[in-house]
Amino acid sequence: MALDLGHRLAMARHARRLSQQAVSKAVGITQKHLSQVEHGHVPFLSLSSGTVLRLAEALEVSTDYLLGRIDDEEEPEVPNAPDPAPQPAKRQRTRKAASVA
Repeated sequence: MALDLGHRLAMARHARRLSQQAVSKAVGITQKHLSQVEHGHVPFLSLSSGTVLRLAEALEVSTDYLLGRIDDEEEPEVPNAPDPAPQPAKRQRTRKAASVA
């Protein structure tokens, strides 16, 4: 059975022994609102993406986990992901000395 956002939030919060009050304060929502989300009384689509991101950060899980895209709390590795391109070295501008004529 797939878990919904509320169950995943509650499970992650309990696993970290955090109170609803502590999480809601870190996220910037009320404890009552967090409780309603955990119990499925608040539709997922009513949460802003920023709120979901802050919940994931506060609970140290990925947004993919909270949204049910993956079942593991850890960030998934991206297979064959290219390494970030190295940044080109900045050229230093040099001024030519003015010739005295």
